[in-house]
Amino acid sequence: MKKNKQSINFIKAILGISALCVIALPASSAPDLGNISPNSIIQDVNSNYTHDINSIRDRQYQQELKEDYQRYEQKRNYQNNPSKENQIIKNYNPNSSFMQAQVEDIDTKGVYIDSVEVAPSQILSKEEINKIVQPIVGKNVFMNDIVNVINEINNLYASKGFVTAKAFLPEQTVTNGKIYIELVESKVGNITVNQNRWTKSKYITDRMPQKQNDLFDIVELEKDILDFNRYNEGVNLTANLKAGEEEGTTDIELTAHENFPFHLVGIFDNAGRYSTGSLRGGAMLYADSLFGRRDKMSIGSYFSGGAISPFFDYNIPVNKHDGRIGFLYSSSFAKIRYGDLADLDLKSKSYMYSLYYSQPLIRKQGFELKGYTALNYKRARTSVFDDVIQLGTDEVTSIDVALNMRKDTKYGIWYLNQGVGYAVPILGKESNYIKISGGAVRLHDFSHGVIGQLRSSYQVIPNNKHIPYLDQFQAGGLATVRGYSEGLMIGKNGYYLSGELMFPLLPRTITSPRSGEKVPFIGKYVKGAVFVDHGGIFPSTGEDYYDDNYFMTSIGMGLRVQLPGDLSARLYWGYPLINHSWETDHKLGRFHFELTMEPNFDALLRNRSTVARVEEKHVEAEPVNNYDDIRHYDYFNDGGGGSL
Repeated sequence: MKKNKQSINFIKAILGISALCVIALPASSAPDLGNISPNSIIQDVNSNYTHDINSIRDRQYQQELKEDYQRYEQKRNYQNNPSKENQIIKNYNPNSSFMQAQVEDIDTKGVYIDSVEVAPSQILSKEEINKIVQPIVGKNVFMNDIVNVINEINNLYASKGFVTAKAFLPEQTVTNGKIYIELVESKVGNITVNQNRWTKSKYITDRMPQKQNDLFDIVELEKDILDFNRYNEGVNLTANLKAGEEEGTTDIELTAHENFPFHLVGIFDNAGRYSTGSLRGGAMLYADSLFGRRDKMSIGSYFSGGAISPFFDYNIPVNKHDGRIGFLYSSSFAKIRYGDLADLDLKSKSYMYSLYYSQPLIRKQGFELKGYTALNYKRARTSVFDDVIQLGTDEVTSIDVALNMRKDTKYGIWYLNQGVGYAVPILGKESNYIKISGGAVRLHDFSHGVIGQLRSSYQVIPNNKHIPYLDQFQAGGLATVRGYSEGLMIGKNGYYLSGELMFPLLPRTITSPRSGEKVPFIGKYVKGAVFVDHGGIFPSTGEDYYDDNYFMTSIGMGLRVQLPGDLSARLYWGYPLINHSWETDHKLGRFHFELTMEPNFDALLRNRSTVARVEEKHVEAEPVNNYDDIRHYDYFNDGGGGSL
């Protein structure tokens, strides 16, 4: 047995040396190997890791965009429909005040005012107060004039956000033309948190800048709550105000409306590379608050016939301004199982470790600027003939710095990012270059359920040296240029542009003939789409394996489906307008699909608790209607978001 294995290994070694000699020859002088070419060897060996990592990043980015739009819709609904159900701060009526009633009950009688004394204020300056009271000094005025002065002071309080601070006229006898206006400036009393099963109370209160005995500012409180909801997915806070135990204080009761923090996602698509298996499965587990501090975890993997790509990501808030530090691990273990190179037993093992930090820098109404920095280590090793011969190892240590911007407009949202990376020459001379990359996304609502989406991305490495494939730009396939095979082209410089229009094929609601009420219809769950994609790849001089085929352009159409049973799908057919010499089946275009299953644990838990209550009453439970659950509203799959 040992002799047989040694003989096999010896034969593989001989074949491996021959293969290396073939690879080392220029393309023009390479011997005829049938369909096997040095170009295809280089691409298949080095492209799998980049493609798999891009798939993971695209999946996470699409999920972030969906969640961001859901928060955007909730915020807009609150602004456009300020009902009690949508109020973030409840039990508050700024127009009612027992103090004003006391003033209005005073008998209206003209009186000469020589001076007005106002109680000291921690909110209003003396100049602001004097500007209001000065017009009635030295005049004979009526009580309505004094009431107007008090109302102006209260309006000034309200404009500054201190709506519980009040000015009023206490009972007094006016002597020598002097009147006294009392000020009561409410302070924060007790702050409590309710219904927070998955988030620690201290984590929530630490992110509310107003503390006990601070002046109560309702505008700041609302801003703090909106910021908390914006940066903490899966939990929304509301505040209930009530009179404090101590006179002149306002108690704040914060209520946490939390979703179940764990999400299980299953994926099936044909976005794998042909050489390792185009059909892929995937399983992911996401946690929104793993240890009660809104710390996020993602773990999962893609699987295909010749590749497995596990990943792990964990990040945790480290300050009260939503700065996060995290660790990311991703890898790919691939073997060429299909195509002309399958007999060579080509294998690749790739890893990336990243320590990163993100911090919001600017927060304004409808605008956000966030900074990002990371320290990365990447390593890839390639071998042939069952690891008998090593073709080479790439190692890159890099530092990344980036800015991410988000801007709301009247009819949509802009996302822009710009980054610069430096590959530090620690592990080799090849790891010494600057990488500039960026991208943009525009979501636009044309109304009536018609949604436009523009995407772009680019990368430039301004030198002409060899760049490890770990840091090269890849295009082709579902996430970039549809109509072409997955990861078709790779190079040190590249870009892609994509425009897509989504629209309902049928009405989103119809009127029930029985009840007369509007009920969901097919258009709510199935959307049509048309698109145009374009991309270009520019390899280094001496590594041009594409026979002057640097560009890809395609048009196509598709469907986006979001079924109420937590099943979503993206189905596209793309037709390439530019033929590529590496594509063998481009005449009829290419079909891309992605099926995603994500059980709605919130609905399942509600259903379970409902069943439990029904059993106590011995009444048969009705099935839960999940059609209107907000978790089923996906911006990308349901274009009925209304005006952005």
